[in-house]
Amino acid sequence: MSVSIYYNWFPHVKKRKVRIFVTLIILACQSCTLSFTIPQTKKPFYINHNKFQRHNRDSSFSYTSSETKILATVSLDGDMMLNENEATTSKQPMMKSIINLVKVVIGVGVLSLPGGVSSMGDSPLALFPAIGLMVFMKVLSAYSFVLIGRMCRDCENGATTLSQAWEQQVGHDSSWIIALSTCILTFFFSTAYSIVLGDIFTSLAKSVGMTGVSRQLSILLVTLCAVNPLCGLKSLSALAPFSMAGIGGLLLTLVFMFTRLMSGAYAPTGVFHSTLPSALQPAFNILGMKNILSPSTLVIFSVAASSYCCHFSAPSFYNELKTNTMSRFTILSFTSLAIVMAISVSIMSFGFLTFGGNCGGNILNNYSPLDFGAILCRFLIATGLISGYPFLFKALKESFLDLLRLKGKKLPERLQTKVQPLLLSIITAFACTCNDVGFVVGLNGAIMGSAINYVFPSIMYLKSTTRRITDGTLIMKPKIRLERCLNKVLVGFGIFAGLAGAIVSILDSFFPHLL
Repeated sequence: MSVSIYYNWFPHVKKRKVRIFVTLIILACQSCTLSFTIPQTKKPFYINHNKFQRHNRDSSFSYTSSETKILATVSLDGDMMLNENEATTSKQPMMKSIINLVKVVIGVGVLSLPGGVSSMGDSPLALFPAIGLMVFMKVLSAYSFVLIGRMCRDCENGATTLSQAWEQQVGHDSSWIIALSTCILTFFFSTAYSIVLGDIFTSLAKSVGMTGVSRQLSILLVTLCAVNPLCGLKSLSALAPFSMAGIGGLLLTLVFMFTRLMSGAYAPTGVFHSTLPSALQPAFNILGMKNILSPSTLVIFSVAASSYCCHFSAPSFYNELKTNTMSRFTILSFTSLAIVMAISVSIMSFGFLTFGGNCGGNILNNYSPLDFGAILCRFLIATGLISGYPFLFKALKESFLDLLRLKGKKLPERLQTKVQPLLLSIITAFACTCNDVGFVVGLNGAIMGSAINYVFPSIMYLKSTTRRITDGTLIMKPKIRLERCLNKVLVGFGIFAGLAGAIVSILDSFFPHLL
């Protein structure tokens, strides 16, 4: 579509402003697609249906064929990994593994954390229980991450994916749970991508004076002009380097948020305070702080659970760690999640201390469209999201097809070609109707974060130890008995927190007066 078409849609906006906004979208899209005009010297990625080794050292996406189970580890930065033809095991040193795991976990979902804190009140004291909850969940998530590595080690035939570990430790009949979990997880993450992209490009439009551009129109334009064409590509290998833009954008956002907090640019006397609507201006000590046992605490729990949702990648990191003893894998897990926790807590604290009770579901929406630093952060994050979207959508598409095949039906090729427009239409419709990414991230964290982080690893451990105790290969020692009790508690905790967190997330978004 030409610029003249956009101008016909917005006759009250000057043509020069329309050109600037369209240029911003084109730059973000071309930054992700430019590499396809460059001859590739390496073999493109494709799915190997027989081998399950992760070959690309800088990737973070674990995948299996539809004949077994589709697995995906997804972070909102879009950094993922695909299998190559050569499935040789590439052992990684400790430092490289730590960096890769941090890349897997950290994502734009952390931008919803300040909004999670604001659900507990507008007093700065609300940060203390929120930080305590983040630390507590980090310890539980790191333990369950290590637990999956232990289950892979104990598999008789070895396991390089969570699906293989589940089938050997729990059973093949229930393996559909993994495919369903991947489908739900990637659907929610894809929806969060679309919502954030809509927010970002709407803000960029306001930055050039186009106040008539709605977020729904931004989502439609980005989906049609960038997301849909990129998701249809057969080889996604050229997009992998651009996923670093998401990480770079998040780190730059952390620095940016700290400088704006310290400078007081958004304080009542700050330069950007008057450029914000009253609903986004800082608000402190008006409502005070809610009781720490209030159901609203589950909102920050749900968002935090999504921030630590990386457990599908545990088998890959365990198998590829150089000298992969359990002690080294434990160090890898706790160190990486500690770094993620530090980054998450920093963004959560800087955002909440700047805007207080008016923190939005996406904290970048609180910053002025006239703030150049915010514009740069939005543009970098948008570039990372657009380049990462095809990887995420590929996992969603394959897991959806795998669920259909589990019913014993062989899908015709004609039907499979219609899956992409069908899923993208559903995601786009959901993203257009839901304007709060914090709700999507929180609901995803409550349901899938709790299941993947706490329930699934504990079930595998309990099934494994029960079987080995029965056949006499494991003796019920006090340590084993204690750990089994702990995992039973984790299963109950995960189920309760998931259900309660989902209910509270819905109430907080649509019926806040009930909390």
